[in-house]
Amino acid sequence: MVPTMRTLAGGLLAAPMVALLVSAVANAGFRAAVTVQPGLVKAGINRLLLPRYEVTAADFGRFPLRLQEMFADCSAAPSGIG
Repeated sequence: MVPTMRTLAGGLLAAPMVALLVSAVANAGFRAAVTVQPGLVKAGINRLLLPRYEVTAADFGRFPLRLQEMFADCSAAPSGIG
């Protein structure tokens, strides 16, 4: 079975290296990968460069508030999203 998801350290690499890495991941058969860049996944985003939010031990016990903080940026989303 081919893995379908991979984590990419895109935020730590120069753009040409990110392109090379994304190409290698796609050629390996992965369908999606996440980066270290924080952000929400929006329609049309490259599935091999998905942003994510890190949830750490410091967020334990305040996870609902952390989710609200993460989604506070949804006001910038197009109408009907978020």
